[in-house]
Amino acid sequence: MQIVAFPQSGVMKRPGTRELLDTALGNGADVLGALDPAAIDGDPAASLDITFALAAKHGRPIDIHLHEPGELGAFTFDLLLVTVRHYGAISRAA
Repeated sequence: MQIVAFPQSGVMKRPGTRELLDTALGNGADVLGALDPAAIDGDPAASLDITFALAAKHGRPIDIHLHEPGELGAFTFDLLLVTVRHYGAISRAA
């Protein structure tokens, strides 16, 4: 069983979400969740950057639920690949 810190309403819409995720990961959550950075957060680059930065800081894997359809989904997926290349592999902290 794993504990996933999951921002159900996105990482940027509600003030304090980033800090709550940071705290959850610092307190032992196993995985950082994310979803629909364009459709939910409205700024996919910033949303993915926040997500990957937190995961890298804590050495946690990311579980992204991407439901964005069509062109938006393709755009987000391409941006996701760019972000993965930028951050590289995120390995679990010892």
